[in-house]
Amino acid sequence: MNPTSVQCAETIVNGLISSGVKYFVVAPGSRNGPISLALAKAAEQNLINLAVRLDERSAAFVALGMAKKNNQPAVVLCTSGTAVANLLPALVEAHYSGVALIAITADRPKELINTGVNQTIEQGQIFTKVIDLSLTLDSESKKQKNWDISVKKILKTISQKTQPAHINVHLSEPLVPQAEFKFGPPGDFELSAQEQIEIPEDFSNKKGLIISGDSNLVSTQYINDLANALKWPLISEAPSMAWQNKVSHHPAVLNALPKDLTPEVLLLVGRVGLSRPVAKLIDETSRKIYLANPTALNNVKAEIVSEFIAQIPSQNSDNSWLTAWQQLNHPAEVAVKKRKRVQADLLQVIDHIFENIKDNSHLHLAASLSARDFDLMMSASVAKSLSERGITVSMNRGVNGIDGVVSTAYGLALTEPNRQHYCLLGDVATLHDLAGFAIPKSETPINLHFLIVDNDGGGIFSTLEQAGTENFERVYSTPHGMNLAALLPQLGIKMVTPGANLEVQSAPGISAQIFKIEPISKVKEIRDDIYSSVKKGI
Repeated sequence: MNPTSVQCAETIVNGLISSGVKYFVVAPGSRNGPISLALAKAAEQNLINLAVRLDERSAAFVALGMAKKNNQPAVVLCTSGTAVANLLPALVEAHYSGVALIAITADRPKELINTGVNQTIEQGQIFTKVIDLSLTLDSESKKQKNWDISVKKILKTISQKTQPAHINVHLSEPLVPQAEFKFGPPGDFELSAQEQIEIPEDFSNKKGLIISGDSNLVSTQYINDLANALKWPLISEAPSMAWQNKVSHHPAVLNALPKDLTPEVLLLVGRVGLSRPVAKLIDETSRKIYLANPTALNNVKAEIVSEFIAQIPSQNSDNSWLTAWQQLNHPAEVAVKKRKRVQADLLQVIDHIFENIKDNSHLHLAASLSARDFDLMMSASVAKSLSERGITVSMNRGVNGIDGVVSTAYGLALTEPNRQHYCLLGDVATLHDLAGFAIPKSETPINLHFLIVDNDGGGIFSTLEQAGTENFERVYSTPHGMNLAALLPQLGIKMVTPGANLEVQSAPGISAQIFKIEPISKVKEIRDDIYSSVKKGI
């Protein structure tokens, strides 16, 4: 007699627990019920951390946030049918950012596929473009005793190179347990050590530039040490908080960069190219050397490609190249300080965050105008101060989508429930992931404060070439007229009036501040003023 679906669920969960997986998110459903119940029981025994979300897309992004924070695999579980398709956006982000997100999808018995039975689709290969690791399991098979071995093999591969995976499980009825689940002891998950390759001998003699962005594998301290040793300037894009030799307000500086300061070599750390000036510099530089986390760099073309984790070289004694770059900081800082000001603008909100964010807190940024202005406003001194105060930053930089921002922030916060978390996002990103605010009452309270910049539409388009085109408002800026201050309390969010401080709740909970800013027509004007002032100063 074949084991029941419930016994299969126990085997799968044991395989995950014994491999060291600690973070799980469940979206309710009938077909995934056996695995959901096994996970609930494991959570009761403090073997795992479990979250439940009503919406599958939100659940997947919560798991993505969990996996991003600690560089550990996280699992999202859902039922069959269209529920599976809702996991795709988070898996795409995981693929391009090198995050170990594991999707477990419950499926109907094989013989029911393509027979017109409810909630049945061809889901086993649905993620093939973004998933290299996949496994199909069948409760009707006689080989269930080997399932935990198959699951462990996937986790072993993930430990060698962080990437997403898909486990599709055909489950037959009955779907409700008749006896207690039994679990073995939890294991520890550790990433395999990265190979250390020395920097080429002539490397430090080049006129180089380090660009650091989103990387799960390289520490801020490593980047600081590397910049200090090479005596190279550093462009640190969000979410990187490296500060050694940092170029202040780098988007404006790069836009006005003198030709004699064009670098010969670029060291790219993680996923970079958030702002157009950085992307343009990468495209126009003939030689590039890639450093670490190659999964985040597979969309960048180069004449010379060298992917490695570099050892820190010996100290470079020549400061002249770095000194020439550092002279650009002063005119940039003067231009930002004296910028044209309006009554309410996103740049002022970011200044407000720099001044008032709590020590040892974490900030998650939406990959939209908020993140680009975060980079524009960041000076070398501010980056150093924030880093020394223990403030960390994250973003979904794999494909720069704004979907799932709210849910990712929740996932990040769930891994550190005693830490203060913030999320800076716009009104469109808020509405895009509104289901992310719908949390079952049984879930763990966390400290999460949303900073929502509301300009009634997609402000970023006013900074792009689409600005001013016919039908701009209808198909680009899309003013919506939504009253977020009235809407969010209906989802259990405590509203805080923007004041002198970034107020947070004294007890764990979810709160939000809404910053009403100037109409989007003002966006490009204000930023162009900074760019032109920097160009004049340089």
